[in-house]
Amino acid sequence: MNLTDGLRNWLNTVFEKKTVPRREELLQMVLAGAATLGLPQRDIQNAQEMLDYDEYQLGFDIIVVQLHEFEIEITEQYFLLLEQVANRLQIPATKYVFVKELIRSPKHIPKPVSDKLSLLLQMLKEQ
Repeated sequence: MNLTDGLRNWLNTVFEKKTVPRREELLQMVLAGAATLGLPQRDIQNAQEMLDYDEYQLGFDIIVVQLHEFEIEITEQYFLLLEQVANRLQIPATKYVFVKELIRSPKHIPKPVSDKLSLLLQMLKEQ
């Protein structure tokens, strides 16, 4: 490699645009996150099957609906990932925003936990 080629390679590296993850990669990150958060294996498999057949919106839908159905707490970062994927797939916010109530944080009690605490407090009051 001569000096010109070396300089060209260096300039390409310095000025190269950051690559944006493909939607398939983003969806695999969503799927891996859902598995880590505790989504049942059968739902992971169903969503993966949809992704394998390029049914990205259906795979995404399975993940968010089942996270909500099982009231699985999510992180703020995971919700932001869901938003990014939804935007990439042109999925309207109304199709996934309901999982925002599952976000866990030091300042926010997720709705499922709040509901259970409310029920518990009501039972204690009645005694």
